[in-house]
Amino acid sequence: MISEVAILTSANDPQTISCWDIRSGAVLGTLKGNKSDQRTASPIHLPGALAPAMLAVAQNDRAVVHLWSWSKGQLHSKFVVPEKLSSLVVSNSGLYCVGGGLSGRIYVWELQTGTLLRKFDAHYKPVRALRFTPDDTAFLSSGEDSVTNVYLLASVFASLSDPNYPSHSDVCTPVASFSGHVLPITEMVVGAGAGFGSGVRMFTASLDRTVKIWDPTHPTPLATLLFPKPITSLAVDPSETRLYAGASDGSIFRADLYRRETETAGTGIVGLREGVVEDGDAGGAVFRGHSQSVLSLSLSFDGTLLVSASEDGTAIVWDTVSLQALRTFPQQKSPITDATVIIKPAELMDASVHHTLPVVKSFKTFQQQQRPGSAEDGQARFVEGRIVVSAVSGVSEVSGLGGLGWGGGEMSAIWLCSESLT
Repeated sequence: MISEVAILTSANDPQTISCWDIRSGAVLGTLKGNKSDQRTASPIHLPGALAPAMLAVAQNDRAVVHLWSWSKGQLHSKFVVPEKLSSLVVSNSGLYCVGGGLSGRIYVWELQTGTLLRKFDAHYKPVRALRFTPDDTAFLSSGEDSVTNVYLLASVFASLSDPNYPSHSDVCTPVASFSGHVLPITEMVVGAGAGFGSGVRMFTASLDRTVKIWDPTHPTPLATLLFPKPITSLAVDPSETRLYAGASDGSIFRADLYRRETETAGTGIVGLREGVVEDGDAGGAVFRGHSQSVLSLSLSFDGTLLVSASEDGTAIVWDTVSLQALRTFPQQKSPITDATVIIKPAELMDASVHHTLPVVKSFKTFQQQQRPGSAEDGQARFVEGRIVVSAVSGVSEVSGLGGLGWGGGEMSAIWLCSESLT
């Protein structure tokens, strides 16, 4: 039977990650050895799997990423990273990990080799949110500088295939950039869709009391919702017809993105008006139960339950229709920084269940030279019609269309090129 689990992380004490059944309230287990901030926990999925195979969390007291498997409560492994990370996300395919630092720099790792593929300056202040598009062709970053950037993976990896591109460049130009907020962005959500340029929408929340809805191919927001309090967390239901905005005073506002047009001529369902600032709490639907800032929100997969985590040390499961609190998880001594709803892994706290773990190597803290003309590990040489990539454990010669694939080594990048070896 498929069930859903809430993964709750804490900032300090107790130094654990709690796993709760969101419908029964039963404690399913704890993962020990964690101190993390908002938006620094990310599940790692195997391709095609509903439940994640592992959990990666960046720690708030040092420049380290911790990795847990579900079958035991002890730490599986930990990796040193170049700086303390203020945000972390793993791609939907489980191939890449992107971390955002307090410096505003972004780091991109390949999980199977641990290779630091790129690092570049993205924001002037800490990176507070990172998200991949559903098809992993792009990722988005939001920071305290009030800017959201969109990066195509093809552009990020340009230095791996272009002999004229500086391999150690600290600059990566985003394909799109949005600066509609006037105060720091606190949360970002990427909606459903094939990917960048195919109708996917993104939602950004800010301390300026607004939530903005964007089409990544448009320079201006599709709509803006104004709330009574600064917004510190955000969740959007699977159909993208409602959003939930957690505020600095502990309130959670429910806003309908589509409403029945009864107050004007005609009837039917209409959306928000483009470019117009709407009253986010016009419907009066407010969840009240927290006494301090709501740090994280996560919806069940059918959108009927909402899990909220607060600075007051509590986590609450809400009915999204009645606005009633169904259960409150026991209060902790420190803020609950992240609440993530996942499909329950079959091996959760049960080592006897056979399961496959993804290959995750220790993260490198420095970027290797990637100059063409050499066949050293992690480097490439150009041959007419194909590119030869030397992987970590061998060399693969492959030709064909751009993409990723496996050859004689662990993992090989494949590009179609027409340059001759010099």
